[in-house]
Amino acid sequence: MTLRLRDARGFTLIEMAVVVLILGLIAAFSVPAFLKLNKSLQLKGSVQQVAGQLQLARQKAMATGMPQVMHLYAGTYGVDYHIHNTGQPPTGMWKFPPGVSYLWSTGTLSGQMVTMKADGRADRSGYVILQSGSLSDTVQVQLSGLVLLQ
Repeated sequence: MTLRLRDARGFTLIEMAVVVLILGLIAAFSVPAFLKLNKSLQLKGSVQQVAGQLQLARQKAMATGMPQVMHLYAGTYGVDYHIHNTGQPPTGMWKFPPGVSYLWSTGTLSGQMVTMKADGRADRSGYVILQSGSLSDTVQVQLSGLVLLQ
């Protein structure tokens, strides 16, 4: 029995090229969407981390009876924000993911710091606005000491 060309099994070059083209199109649309999602999630995580540290500073101030000062100075001590009480070394230091930074504008915390007092109140109110590219998210600090995600 002889094999004829029509009896050969497998994929033609055109069929394989079409599959590769379809996979390329899927990758071309999904990679940018994935990168944007990753930026968005990093920003959201950073905002939640700042809010959590502010809430923790408030709780620590109430528990110990000593004020807790959070400085929001990017680059100081090689980090983006830290708790640094007067006359003491920093007790906590944190850094944002690459691409996440502060956006200082009207309404943000004056002096780039907030002190959580022993009575649970904050010494000032305002916003901590973080940005990643064109995305931004906000943490609000109220005089009552309440920390809200916006």
